[in-house]
Formats: sequence, structure tokens, C-alpha cells
Amino acid sequence: MVGYTLVSGASFGRDFVCRLIGSDKETSWTRIGLFVAGVLAVVVGLNVGSVVALWYSWAGAIVGALMIPTCLAFFSTRTPRAWVTTTAMTAGFAVGLWLMIWGQLNENPYLQFTAPAQAFGYNLPDGLANQGFSLGTLLPGLVISGLVMLIGRAIGASDERRND
Repeated sequence: MVGYTLVSGASFGRDFVCRLIGSDKETSWTRIGLFVAGVLAVVVGLNVGSVVALWYSWAGAIVGALMIPTCLAFFSTRTPRAWVTTTAMTAGFAVGLWLMIWGQLNENPYLQFTAPAQAFGYNLPDGLANQGFSLGTLLPGLVISGLVMLIGRAIGASDERRND
């Protein structure tokens, strides 16, 4: 919890709030960030019954939201615009977070589902019908952030990378 609090508090205060509102009071905002992150950590810790479920869902939501935009920022020849990347990360994380909360509220932290015997009027093969699978938070966040990045590229919201 200490590591989470320090990193989150510093990121909230210095990297998020100070840049967003243009404040030069980094120390004050970092202290507020430490308090907010600590309270959030305690609330999440008390409401999640298993550390494994917490890491599985929380890490999945974050990694799913960040993976595609980060890889494209480093390895693409066309750099996505900042608003596209921000929207992709925010939308992917929001979906992952919503699924994590939904799973906790419905006592299904691993998001276990069972495939139906029929889908869209067709019988599924015996190997798939009535089989359980875990959706998790990684795949939905990955799909949503990837779709936003794809739409951003389709509408031309990227710049050619300069070689400086």
C-alpha cells in the first residue's frame, strides 16, 4: 500500500493536477494526492476479498487501457494526436474499471461467464457450448482502447513522426 500511495499521490499532485490547472504548488498537491491515494487504497482493500482478484482485475484494467496507445506512441511511424491517445486510455480504463466494480458487486471478481448453447440462432460446437470462461478486465480495455486508436487513425488524427 505504501508504494501505491507514494506513486499515485505524486502522480496525482505533480503530473495531473499541477499540469491541468497550471499550479506551481507541487508539494501541496502531492500531499493531497498522497491522502486521496491512501483513502482509495484502503477503500479498495476493504471491499475486495482477495488480493489475487484485486491484482487480476485492477492490473488488467490498467494494462488493457495503456498497452496499445503506448506501443503506438513508441513504435508507429505516425504519432497519434494527444487527444486520441488520452481518449483511448480513458475509455479503455473506464470499461475495465466498470467491469471490476460490476464483478465485485455481483460476487464475480474474475468475471466468469458461461457460453450459451446457441448464439444468434446457431448451435455452438460441443467444445464451446456451456463452457465457462473468464472475461477479465484486460481484454475489454485492450479492445476499447484499440478501437479508439483505430478510429483516430481512420479520421487522420495523427502526425508524421519527425526525425530530430
